[in-house]
Amino acid sequence: MYESEAKSKTNADKLAKQLEMQIADTMAKADEQARQLAEMASQKSRLLGENSDLNRQLEDAEAQLNATQRLRQQLQSQVEDGKRALDDEIKVGSAFSTEVNLTLIAAFLIGKASSPLASEDAPARVPATPRAARRGD
Repeated sequence: MYESEAKSKTNADKLAKQLEMQIADTMAKADEQARQLAEMASQKSRLLGENSDLNRQLEDAEAQLNATQRLRQQLQSQVEDGKRALDDEIKVGSAFSTEVNLTLIAAFLIGKASSPLASEDAPARVPATPRAARRGD
């Protein structure tokens, strides 16, 4: 029986060594997984921070876009107002120019009809432009 006890003890020692090796492997795997878990937690924290920064940047960009669109609308409105004012000025200027030309023509015709110097021998001076009439040419 002594032999069988020695054999059993040897088998038990082998089994104990195998179990110790399995425990060491399991512990190493657990340590690796704990390290990976800590690394992932750190990465998650970093990504959440980056996400927060990007969301803040997006909000800032959207606010700038809205402000730019409002400014664009204001400028377009000012351009339209300017165009209307210019059209009005052109209409007033055109009407004034027509009135001045008609007045000059009427003055010329009245002057020619009532002037004793007006004859077919003496050519009458008619201003070429309204500007020349204002200067007295």
